[in-house]
Amino acid sequence: MDDSGSLQLLEALACRHMSGRPIVIGSIMPLSLLGRAVHAVVADAEPQGGQRSAQTGAVFVCTASVRVRLVAWDAQDDAHTSASWQLLTTSAEDATREEVQQHAARDALSRARARAATQHGECRGFADLAGVPDAVAALNRLIVLPLARPQLFQSSGLRPPRGVLLHGPPGCGKTRLAMAAAAQARVLLFVISGPELNSEYSGEAEARLRGVFQAAQEAAAGEPQVPGLRPGAVVLIDEIDALAPARGDTAGGMSSSASVRCVTQLLTLLDGGQAGVPLEGVLVIASTNRVEALDPALRRPGRFDAEVNVRAPGAAGRAAILEAKLKGVKHGVTAGQVAGIASSLHGYTGADIESLVAEAAMRALRRSICSTETAVSPVTAEDLEVAQRVIRPSIMRDVRVEVPPSACWDDVAGLESVKMRLAECLGAHAQALDRLGVQPPRGVLLFGPPGCAKTTLARAVAARGGWNFISVSGSDLFSQWVGESEKAVAALFARAREAAPCVLFLDELDALAPVRGAGGDSTAGSSPVDRVLAQLLIELDGGAGSPGAGAGNGIMLLAATNRPDLVDPALLRPGRLDRLIYVPPPASAPDREAVLRVHLRRTPISGDVDLAAIAQATPGFTGADLAGVCREACLAALTEDLDAPCVCARHLDTAIRTVRPSEPLSPEMEALYTKMARG
Repeated sequence: MDDSGSLQLLEALACRHMSGRPIVIGSIMPLSLLGRAVHAVVADAEPQGGQRSAQTGAVFVCTASVRVRLVAWDAQDDAHTSASWQLLTTSAEDATREEVQQHAARDALSRARARAATQHGECRGFADLAGVPDAVAALNRLIVLPLARPQLFQSSGLRPPRGVLLHGPPGCGKTRLAMAAAAQARVLLFVISGPELNSEYSGEAEARLRGVFQAAQEAAAGEPQVPGLRPGAVVLIDEIDALAPARGDTAGGMSSSASVRCVTQLLTLLDGGQAGVPLEGVLVIASTNRVEALDPALRRPGRFDAEVNVRAPGAAGRAAILEAKLKGVKHGVTAGQVAGIASSLHGYTGADIESLVAEAAMRALRRSICSTETAVSPVTAEDLEVAQRVIRPSIMRDVRVEVPPSACWDDVAGLESVKMRLAECLGAHAQALDRLGVQPPRGVLLFGPPGCAKTTLARAVAARGGWNFISVSGSDLFSQWVGESEKAVAALFARAREAAPCVLFLDELDALAPVRGAGGDSTAGSSPVDRVLAQLLIELDGGAGSPGAGAGNGIMLLAATNRPDLVDPALLRPGRLDRLIYVPPPASAPDREAVLRVHLRRTPISGDVDLAAIAQATPGFTGADLAGVCREACLAALTEDLDAPCVCARHLDTAIRTVRPSEPLSPEMEALYTKMARG
């Protein structure tokens, strides 16, 4: 510490560490130098253009214009230590609190003005957006109209909205929507990021919040700071759940008392401004992807009057976003290819599609580097399809997405009546149902013997309707910790609502929701299975203020089981799993022949193959068994000759002898399936 170079380095570190913070002359300051803890004493401070002060106990707010001089601290100097800390623990901190808050407010005010002035012109309004027509229409009505034509509200005696809450999954364009709304209304935008306001010093976060609102009020009341703008302002509170979590919840990143003060300050500003002055010409937009974590006091009329749910885009929205993102790169993708690729991007948000285009562009760039051509290769449809295997949808990264582009009705041979009933459940005849005042089923249970294409049917019906598809099994939901399984069920349905329209597929329902009390436990609701079932029933019915399942709400629940007698009866009543559909095995030879044609449609076969004869020779084979026969025939051909051009009849005969058919149904199970299919 005697080296002047080390002291200068420490002084620079101290100024950087304490920027915007109070410093007290005579206080001990711990610093880290090259991984080693070093303690120094603040000897004096000299503001730029001001008078140096070395008086012990004097207080300065450390800014870029203040030079701090440090001296070495001797731990054995008890007198100096005692005097220094007595000053720190008496009135010094109380005297600086108001000065620190005033400095924080002034700093937030100047930062807000500078950021608002520089952000203007970065966005051209709603013309830059694609795939969110409903949100654009809502913001036009709630934000742009009150700011662009305030005289309409004044003449009619209507109070314009005070605030709008944008909520939805990450990457759907909430922040960009708010910026576009301000640009469309031609007013300044003041951005507040919740984590940026957090401070370890009491009162500083509230002071910064007041400073931003003060800057917005001045912009709305005075002349526009930027030519071409109207009087008015939009305050965007990004990630408001970090700034104003539910009081009593410390998960927001601040201490409980600090979060309560921030929530209270924000409520005060929304109700009457800094000193009871109404926020004339100032509209507040908040965004969050955890709307349930907000303090309930914010979500009432007079504060956030309206809530706009920005969902993941559908097929048409994804096509519009993909087309807009491709305008920025050199590509050779046709409009038809864009529509086809967009229809397969189930669960992708706008940010995911942007990453997809960037990955495809990088693949085209790597191809150009490896070739001898000097020009950059254009992005092709193949690049986008390869990038799709790399970029997964962010909404569904913690669940299984099982909708390959090839899933379609043709993957399931026969079962025409089953397909028709499934299509009706997904709203194939929505207009006719509306005319008769009938709601489509909330859920469908597919039951039948194993290997009869129940899972494939679920995939195909989602792909046919262009819906997102989430597949869940019992292992994804059950946990050893009490309460975690129920939270997983609630989170699953919340994720499905975010990805709506969505098909939620529960495989092996008998293991997920068995009959309560079947395990011999006399205590009702004590087992994790019973608690999961209770939460599942609540989500199906639409509890906790959220819409239940059903095609009308954008969520279709599909379940599959081969033991419907083991499923709890509460799930099988009307209003939950309304429709029970029996998926039979291919009982007749023509049905088995159709299944064989589906599985061999991409396999070259010789002229001596008679599929009708093979179908006659495979009684009792299910669809999965016949798929195994086709696979074994291909392997037999390759075993015989790796260069085999096709599959011959002898290979299929070998496969029939190798693959064992499934166990036949017992008379009791046949009677049960028949009874439930009729009932």
